Amino acid sequence: MSSAAPADPMLADLERAAFFFDERHRAQGAGGWAPSVIMIARYCNLMTRGVAGRVEAQQLAGEWLDEGRRRWKAGFYADPRGERVRRPDA
Repeated sequence: MSSAAPADPMLADLERAAFFFDERHRAQGAGGWAPSVIMIARYCNLMTRGVAGRVEAQQLAGEWLDEGRRRWKAGFYADPRGERVRRPDA
């Protein structure tokens, strides 16, 4: 196992948060793309768009992670997009 830092720490953070972002999607048996897949794809797309895109990607990912943490701590599903939905275990 390597002790080297990940090439993109923000992407690594999004990948770690994916389980929590996708919990409501799994619980509802929703079809289509999981929220984390959409967010990671958007992040990666923005990262290819020069300096301005990289800045926007980093800012957007930071907002998603912060909002996901706030929602989870408040007893809601962590998906930072759309309306808040209370977790049944909260």
